[in-house]
Amino acid sequence: PKSSAPKVKQEKPSSAPKSSAPKVKQAKPGKAKASAAPAGGGGGGGDVLLGHFISKCVGIQHYRGNGVRYNKEPLQLRRDPNNPYDCNAVAVHTVAGKMVGHMQRVDALAVARVADDSRMRIRMVAQVETRAGQTYSFPLRVSFFGPSSVAGAVATHLAYTAPSANHFGRQQMGGGIVLIEPKPRGGRGGSRGGGGGRGGAR
Repeated sequence: PKSSAPKVKQEKPSSAPKSSAPKVKQAKPGKAKASAAPAGGGGGGGDVLLGHFISKCVGIQHYRGNGVRYNKEPLQLRRDPNNPYDCNAVAVHTVAGKMVGHMQRVDALAVARVADDSRMRIRMVAQVETRAGQTYSFPLRVSFFGPSSVAGAVATHLAYTAPSANHFGRQQMGGGIVLIEPKPRGGRGGSRGGGGGRGGAR
């Protein structure tokens, strides 16, 4: 016979009360963004054109296989301190990195002093000035960019003189370069040293 006792409904244990404290979202560790420094210490936002002079790129007959030059072609300058013929050598390359020649010795003597002084953060830019089709050399325009505060130090380095030799091997005084200053905006301006002093093409 079935029991007549009433069935007792068992209650399920209540779950723990939810916390009223607000949930704190934990941030995922992110990568810190580092500001990229300009390579070589130059090319900063405060750089200005300090001036230019006209040199010569010599020995180009040895690198004819690296392409044909054209007037106003932009070029790169690189120090070549291990050059067996001149410890002050400044090599000239295309923007693609191909060898073009070297800056003539009488100018490299002083320009190397600027390139080797890393405290000044000077950036040198070159281009074929004229007569790109010459066989042995062509006029090379060399421009200097950097903080205006180091203009005096650059001028001092370039004014340095010492006995050297031209690309024909003849002894002559090297260095003594005077930059042609950029013309001020809105005025006639002028160039210091009457067209670049001994920095003219030789």
